[in-house]
Amino acid sequence: MTLRLCVFTLMWQLHIRRVVIAALLLSLLWRVFHLTVNKQPSSLESAMRSHKKNTSRRL
Repeated sequence: MTLRLCVFTLMWQLHIRRVVIAALLLSLLWRVFHLTVNKQPSSLESAMRSHKKNTSRRL
């Protein structure tokens, strides 16, 4: 019984570590994504505006 418990706790610790590492990686990627998007919002906005203008002209 004690051996099973030890194995279970070890597996649980590994699982928690994996989850924590995955969460940290995801948050880091999210931050990097937001930084890259925030660095060049004007170009995106201008592209959207030009697209809207083109669609309005067509209509």
